[in-house]
Amino acid sequence: MMGQNSTGQSSNPASPHYTDGIDPWLKGQYISFPMQPQNFDKVYGKTRLTLVPGK
Repeated sequence: MMGQNSTGQSSNPASPHYTDGIDPWLKGQYISFPMQPQNFDKVYGKTRLTLVPGK
């Protein structure tokens, strides 16, 4: 999966990294989001958060 988060992960204008992704976004440069299940533990660690709808 390819994408770009032009305003940074937090989208907080007060963050010093808020504009880090703007130039790549304007140039059409995208980053890879490794979404293959076999890579999850290596890339994201073994912690999981499972959201379950309320009843």
